Amino acid sequence: MTDQQFSALLSALNPSFLESVAYAATIVMALIAGYALYFARAQILAARSGTKATFLVDLDGRWEGTEMKEARARWREMRDAVTQHIEQTYPEASRNEKRAKRGEHCSKVLHTMVHKEPEKHITIMSIFGFFETTGYIVDNGFISAEEIVDLYGESILELDQFCWSYIEKRREEATNDTGVPTKLWEHARNLMLATRQAYRLR
Repeated sequence: MTDQQFSALLSALNPSFLESVAYAATIVMALIAGYALYFARAQILAARSGTKATFLVDLDGRWEGTEMKEARARWREMRDAVTQHIEQTYPEASRNEKRAKRGEHCSKVLHTMVHKEPEKHITIMSIFGFFETTGYIVDNGFISAEEIVDLYGESILELDQFCWSYIEKRREEATNDTGVPTKLWEHARNLMLATRQAYRLR
């Protein structure tokens, strides 16, 4: 068909018909674009889901690994000794008072341990290293705080109740040494605060 014949054909067609064809083509293109966006979004969500699953599996593998099992055993040993000391020393104290005193005593124990039992201190503090890494993943949006709280909430809450005073003292010392705000255990600390909030809402 020549250009002249094609032009003649277009002239013969009803203008409203041409508008209908153009409108239909626009709808088809919009549907194709919409599907492409939907498919791309589905691919991104699947990738994120896979990444999240990988993070969670890796975290669980580390938590259940030999190093962390030893750290948790040392932690329980220290926690139980601190609890027993407070119960025996302050039997009449209220629950909140005992909690505060546990935190104070645990801070002293850990501070002494740095100098007298450094290897034991390093082993116990590897738990904080675990939650620092986990908190970093949360703070950077790879996993939600809610998911981590569901998995490790009780452990995080226990560390918070026993060791918050120690963490704050070490952070204050680090700030004083450098003269600038410290990032020591920043992500683990954020995770503790998120866990507190989550447990208040339950």
